[in-house]
Amino acid sequence: MMNVRNGLLLVAAISAVTAFSAAEAKQGWAVIAEQKVGKGGDVDTVQINNPRKFQSVRICVYGRAVHLNSFSVQFRNGGRQDLDVRTNYRPGKCSRAVDLKGEKRHIEWVMLNYNRRPGDGAPVVRIEAK
Repeated sequence: MMNVRNGLLLVAAISAVTAFSAAEAKQGWAVIAEQKVGKGGDVDTVQINNPRKFQSVRICVYGRAVHLNSFSVQFRNGGRQDLDVRTNYRPGKCSRAVDLKGEKRHIEWVMLNYNRRPGDGAPVVRIEAK
């Protein structure tokens, strides 16, 4: 049975997530994909099934810390933008917003090259765009 302290912590956590999501939405960011990070070093290609055109993209980390080496954005017209990042991100943190070259673009897929930090639990990476 849940005691009062655990109940309050649960309410506080839900409120924080709701407030964070509302703040992100206010900034215009939309989650366009999500990927669970495997053990050790990993490279994942994530298909983007979103008909919208975007001008910026960022990568956000949840659950556990991740070292993001690089990511590439492939556009539907065949163009590609490669980004060398080499940065550690704590849970709840996002990369800088990366402006996509040219006008607003359809994103076909994003390739992520990352390593999860040691420890239990799998991090989740969200690809956000606006």
